[in-house]
Amino acid sequence: MEKLCLFCKNLDQEFQSMGSEWTGAYGENGFTCKKRYFSEYECSSLESMRVLFLKAETCKDYEPATGE
Repeated sequence: MEKLCLFCKNLDQEFQSMGSEWTGAYGENGFTCKKRYFSEYECSSLESMRVLFLKAETCKDYEPATGE
């Protein structure tokens, strides 16, 4: 399996408590890393999300999710 943040157990969703063009709409969930390598505010477009998810290739804290 490819090593992407999408498959890491540290990937999480965080509730957007404020809304703006930069952070996204109020109440939407955004992807975040439990180890704080990125936050929901950095995933403002599909392209930025793809770039962030590739961080797993070199991440020392990458842990494959178990499918729970």
